[in-house]
Amino acid sequence: PDGVRPRHFALLSDQGLVILGHLPWIINALGNFPRAQQSLTISLYSKPNTAGVRPIGFFRALFRLWGKLKKGGVRNWEKLYGQSKNFSMSPGVSVVDPVWRQGVRSEFSAAECRSFLMLLWDISKCYEHVRHLVLLREARFCGYPLLLLRVAIAAYQWPRFITLDGLVANALFP
Repeated sequence: PDGVRPRHFALLSDQGLVILGHLPWIINALGNFPRAQQSLTISLYSKPNTAGVRPIGFFRALFRLWGKLKKGGVRNWEKLYGQSKNFSMSPGVSVVDPVWRQGVRSEFSAAECRSFLMLLWDISKCYEHVRHLVLLREARFCGYPLLLLRVAIAAYQWPRFITLDGLVANALFP
């Protein structure tokens, strides 16, 4: 996206590192990144053995560095609220774990001649339909770090540049 990796920030001078150290506080206070950093590159990669493509999003290095700095707040929240066996977002939990758990429950219910409803939501493609006010309300209810969410919602609204086979489309806005 910008040709910079988070580890490249270590090459800054001491004065540059001091200034860089202030940026996360400024980003949190403003709830957004500097305008020059507000974009996302979506590369479309061919899926093996199909005619389809897989979109992979690439944020700029400053966003990735900010995310690493904020990871602890999300991990703390996750320890309190994200340990439900119904979620597959915890470290060491596979995305197929809830599927297998639901399958075992379904088979057990059938063996007992009972009804069982299995409902699985694949949220990997639903981000375009998330209502941000509802997300904010639920995050507040669950104690999710609201500063992080505010920046994430702002980042969701940044322009996206789609790339395919070395070609770059004009900016798209969600």
